[in-house]
Amino acid sequence: MAGTLSTPQPEKILKELEALWSEMGRSDADRPNAVLRACAMTLLVGLDQDDDTQAAGQTVAELMHEHPSRAIVLKIGWESSGVLEARVLAQCWMPFGRRQQICCEQIEIEASFDRIEEVPRIIMGVTVPDLPVVLWCRSPRLCSDPGFQRLFPLIDKLILDSAVIGDPSQGLRFVRHLSGMCVVADLNWARVTPWREMVSLLFEEPENRGLAGAVKQVKIRHGGAVPPVAAIYLAEWLRATLPARAEVAFDGGDGRGQEPVRAIEMSGPEVEASVVLEGSCAVLNIQGRRDRVPFPALTDVELLRVELSIQGRDPIFERSLR
Repeated sequence: MAGTLSTPQPEKILKELEALWSEMGRSDADRPNAVLRACAMTLLVGLDQDDDTQAAGQTVAELMHEHPSRAIVLKIGWESSGVLEARVLAQCWMPFGRRQQICCEQIEIEASFDRIEEVPRIIMGVTVPDLPVVLWCRSPRLCSDPGFQRLFPLIDKLILDSAVIGDPSQGLRFVRHLSGMCVVADLNWARVTPWREMVSLLFEEPENRGLAGAVKQVKIRHGGAVPPVAAIYLAEWLRATLPARAEVAFDGGDGRGQEPVRAIEMSGPEVEASVVLEGSCAVLNIQGRRDRVPFPALTDVELLRVELSIQGRDPIFERSLR
């Protein structure tokens, strides 16, 4: 690990990265090709002083296995203390059954609020040329700051999570506002992906394909008294996807449930179908036939994997957002 740079300049950071790789090469001199340098994008992570840096770092480390990148972890403090520091390190792992380590670069930058306008110039100088730049911003306050928004012209996609905003209406307005400034992805949309897949499974059998057009009413059961953003996204997708433009209604819980969506119930003159979450499985029921299928864990790592696998815009999400 390299030391901290108290006056970080892009050229100094890149020089430290090269020194880091040289040091790793010397340490494995007796094993040629023992370390493989991998990078498919620049992943920029925006944190504020209240964020859990360790948890975010662990998420980035897990993402590296499927989405190797030069990770730039940027933490902004809200006080004006004149801080602007950087350090570099490597994230390495050894795939099962292999003797070669795979390593990715990580740059950690810490800045106080009074120096936030210096950050875009540094970021621009250390992104990997000719590869996508994705910004995962965990802080709505940070994303709303004009100084931080100077990063937006440098990125190909902004990933945020409207679930951290307590009021769903405010969360949707927040996402819509930022979507007018750059390409936006919402982890709440990724939470809907397994439900969309389950609905598709219901109607994929040849004998069931025509039943989708018979659905007239849909009820989405959700946790909490007010429909969360994920349930609203799901409702818009169902309205646009079902051939008959079915009427969609919400049914809330007692205000204490944690699941944004608990069940989807679909009905019509000739069809009865549902998807119900039961623990780690979803129960699919169509015309009385029941099947249980695994329902994936929706951790930050899994949600980010979904969004990082989508290159550029997601037209289905953007249609549902509108």
